[in-house]
Formats: sequence, C-alpha cells, structure tokens
Amino acid sequence: MPDILDVYQRSLARCEADARRLPDVRVQVVTPTADSWNKGKHLAVCYYRFAMEKTAPAR
Repeated sequence: MPDILDVYQRSLARCEADARRLPDVRVQVVTPTADSWNKGKHLAVCYYRFAMEKTAPAR
C-alpha cells in the first residue's frame, strides 16, 4: 500500500477541485484502509456537505 497520507492528500485535492464551482460546500474524503487496499479496493470517496439542503445532483 502506498503512503496513506499521500493517498489522502491526493484524493482530497481532487475532491476539492471538483467542489470549487459549488457554493458553500465542505469537502471530506474517505480513503481505503490497509486491509481494503490489500483486497484490491483502491478508490476514495468524496463527501460534500452543503450549507443548505440540496435535493438535486451536485453535478
């Protein structure tokens, strides 16, 4: 498994870049654990928290 801090920072940067055009959004990211990485699961998940309730897709 690569350095988890590097995986987190790169994933967060990509999530934040996608969120730049969205107003009042807070970005969080969940990265793979060592166990899930060893099982072939290499994807990170972006979570976007909006100041107001959103009922439509963000994209």
